[in-house]
Amino acid sequence: MRYIKRHGKIGSGNSLPHLFSHRLFPLLALVTAGHSFADGDVTSQISQALTAGLNQQVHRWQTNHPGRWRPHQLEITMPVGVERLQACTQPLKISNNADRFPGGQQQRQIKCTSPSWVLFARAEVTMKAQVPITTKKLSKGAVIDAESIRWRTITIEARHQSIVMSKQELIGQQTKRGIRSDSPILKSLVTAPLWVKRGELIILQAGTEDFVATSEGVALESGSEGQRIRVRNSKSGKVVSGIVIEKGKVQTFY
Repeated sequence: MRYIKRHGKIGSGNSLPHLFSHRLFPLLALVTAGHSFADGDVTSQISQALTAGLNQQVHRWQTNHPGRWRPHQLEITMPVGVERLQACTQPLKISNNADRFPGGQQQRQIKCTSPSWVLFARAEVTMKAQVPITTKKLSKGAVIDAESIRWRTITIEARHQSIVMSKQELIGQQTKRGIRSDSPILKSLVTAPLWVKRGELIILQAGTEDFVATSEGVALESGSEGQRIRVRNSKSGKVVSGIVIEKGKVQTFY
């Protein structure tokens, strides 16, 4: 633990001379946030509970956003004057920001009911991950292949919340607009390539595993793999729906 001097306030509104900063351990080193202390160092009590709460939030976020996550770091800052407070004999109550992005600057209210006191603590949460980035400039409409991307470790910030975290999500996708070289790729910048375009002649396929009939048709809508679109049978003129199964081919349902 190391200390840095800054100014801070506790719940009573008293201004305190300086704050401490504590670089903490990686995600798996969790402490139970609800643990209560009958005695001991109140600073350590608060720091352990806050660390556990932040670690749990980061873990939940990373579980919901799978990727090549690196161990994260926490730097907690709170008033040094908390050592004048009595250790809490009940589980500490720590506010959180639910499922919002847990990285960067975070602030939490810490409340003890016995004895009664409230303070605010800040934390800097550094989250890093290996993400795919572009190896070259990609023009609008380009189809991304394995040679177009490579891995790089970056600090994940709030603006990266919709970043693509795996190569599998990118290979075969088509860019909606140009993307600079050496850039992470946002989900909003790529889409599945169109296998069928509106107005083009296509093959209509119908039948079962034992019998398949094909005919010609016209796509009334554009569609990517697995999308349902409307098509017109060129011979009968009938409009039906179907699933895009290959480039230029639609499985129809009569």
